[in-house]
Amino acid sequence: MTRSVRTTGFAAIGRDLQSLIALLALALAFATLLIGVAGPDERLVVQGIPLSTVLYVAAFGVAALTPCVPSTHSTVLLFLLPIALLGLTLPFSLDQEAGAGKLFNLIASTFVASVLLAATVQRVGTETTQRILIIVLVFLLIAAVFYKLRHGFFDRQVPFLMNGPIVFARVMGLGCICSLAALRGMPRLLLSAIFFAAVVWTASKGPILALLVTIGAYVLLLGSRRERVAFATLLAAVVVGVVANYDAFSKWQPLSRLFLVASSGAGGFESVGSRLTLLHASLRVIQDHPFGVGLGGWSSATGIRWASYPHNFLLELWSEAGFLLGTAATLPYLAFLWRRVDAWWILCVFFLLCQQVSGDLLDSRYWLTFSIVGFLCRNEGRRIPVAPRSHGHSLSMHENQRKPA
Repeated sequence: MTRSVRTTGFAAIGRDLQSLIALLALALAFATLLIGVAGPDERLVVQGIPLSTVLYVAAFGVAALTPCVPSTHSTVLLFLLPIALLGLTLPFSLDQEAGAGKLFNLIASTFVASVLLAATVQRVGTETTQRILIIVLVFLLIAAVFYKLRHGFFDRQVPFLMNGPIVFARVMGLGCICSLAALRGMPRLLLSAIFFAAVVWTASKGPILALLVTIGAYVLLLGSRRERVAFATLLAAVVVGVVANYDAFSKWQPLSRLFLVASSGAGGFESVGSRLTLLHASLRVIQDHPFGVGLGGWSSATGIRWASYPHNFLLELWSEAGFLLGTAATLPYLAFLWRRVDAWWILCVFFLLCQQVSGDLLDSRYWLTFSIVGFLCRNEGRRIPVAPRSHGHSLSMHENQRKPA
């Protein structure tokens, strides 16, 4: 009996320790993704101290020392190898500093975030990991609301705390999908609606449309029959409501940019028209330079100065790294396809869609990270034990469940 009590006590302490490690690991992983810059960042300099660099050094240390399922670190590095090969194009880039910067920060952010997120899932599982992430995103949203209330709530030129509207919309989309996947009952409906409203708040067309498509895919592929009927009914009601009140919705600031595209067909040079210009310029570069113009060299090659990248993931890789290296670099992003359709799969689809209309290579760190983590955790039976083995037995909850009665 004494041994049983002692074992139970060690297991409880082990679970508490694992939960604490999971919380710390997830917080550091999300912080590195949110910041995305390992070097000094003017947004995060206090008394001359670059907090972003301090954060990344700490995150690297934790990622290196945190116990994970064997091969976690090596697998992440293996997936990052095709990305690292993009550095071969830097010697002939006309903007080597920009190219090296986005490549280094992409690899650094993805490595740290992938290892730490995988370690979190290995300890507490996907659902708990997503619930912790939802809590972090709720605090981020609250902070952004207070900041915007003071500096301009509907002004897209005012950052959403520390990120632009498109990046913030992607993060809120992440919260919406996690809420649908990890919560139940009223909290699920409430928080997913709040996060969706936050995406609409940014007035970012790409993330709004990507989230709508992704939610539809989630309900169609993973939802119950009741959820499909409810989603179809809600969608029909929204369409009817918008058509019946077209003038009111078209003048509402967060949605006015969407209605501008629908009414003009081009949406003005500022948005859709500019994307078409970037598309044509990128295709010319790909045709003239099949081996690429080097990372960071897109702007110099096209002569376009008001944009530094083509706002399309594939066009950026193919124009700067060439068709062969660029295509090879896309393989880690598609790793999520090698697992069943679940929350990780849906999240990757959302970021994939977003990345085709906005963001540069560095912004793809969310998509790359969740693709790698989804692949690593495709078999969640491999868990970190909650306490060291004692008398030949593991205190892992997962393993205990497999023991015969």
